[in-house]
Amino acid sequence: MTVDWRFFGVSGSVFYGSLNLTLPIDDEGLSWNPEDTIRLNVEDSVCGAENIEFVLTSATDPEPIRWWKGLRLITTDGLLVGVSETQDNVHTGATILLDVANLADKKLELWKAKFLGVHTGMYDLDLSVLSEFGGKRFTFLWLKDNGRDSNA
Repeated sequence: MTVDWRFFGVSGSVFYGSLNLTLPIDDEGLSWNPEDTIRLNVEDSVCGAENIEFVLTSATDPEPIRWWKGLRLITTDGLLVGVSETQDNVHTGATILLDVANLADKKLELWKAKFLGVHTGMYDLDLSVLSEFGGKRFTFLWLKDNGRDSNA
């Protein structure tokens, strides 16, 4: 499912704060069968203005997320460029650094382990709209996986 950045509070070159997003979202912006709750935090001036960073983290309190979660940076041709993952007691994945000049043919995919631990792509985010966000870090915090028990 492709997710519009506006659902996270990103519009133009402005970010409207830290928002929770319960996914998936239907075409009218309404949540249905909420399977995941993900928060996006944006920090300023963490890398040079020519770069942008992406990080995946998972909740530690009150109900830790332990099942595998992944953030993948890929090209539109499907080439894997970077990965940030969490699992078990590792709640902060690697930082993915990307030159903002190279956003046009890239997208982020949010993945999670589902039935029998199979890694499954859940949400796609087009990166071409973020060219005005150089120097920022986008941290995705996977707060809740409502499709599983409390330690998903």
